[in-house]
Amino acid sequence: PILDRIDIQKYMGKVNLFEDDGKSKNLTSAVIKEKVEMARNIQLERFKKIKGITSNGQMESAHIKVFCPLDTDSLNLLQRSYEKFQFSARTHNKIIKISRTFADLDGSKEILKQHMIYGLMARDLDKDKSNMLVLK
Repeated sequence: PILDRIDIQKYMGKVNLFEDDGKSKNLTSAVIKEKVEMARNIQLERFKKIKGITSNGQMESAHIKVFCPLDTDSLNLLQRSYEKFQFSARTHNKIIKISRTFADLDGSKEILKQHMIYGLMARDLDKDKSNMLVLK
């Protein structure tokens, strides 16, 4: 029950400082900051008429139904994951809210399959390490 209350849960592997050549193709802090600010503005606009909600993480079940419709691919992926991992209703809703946030970071009005994959992968601790989520 305690882990259910943590939105993003990731196992972090060891970093080998000697393998980093300094030419990483990762996003810069400035680009990440810009994407986060854009996503925050999208969420502020989305919830401007709802008192007490300014971000996806604050949504309740009724809001999820309105603001997070899932296409067939995303819904099928979520259902297959549920069948495999039997996560709780709270975790189900958190995955959808996290997926909505990934869509916002991409500037997408819809939650696409790729956003659902990211949302599911943000919940590592829900899964037994020996039975990690593999999505194809």
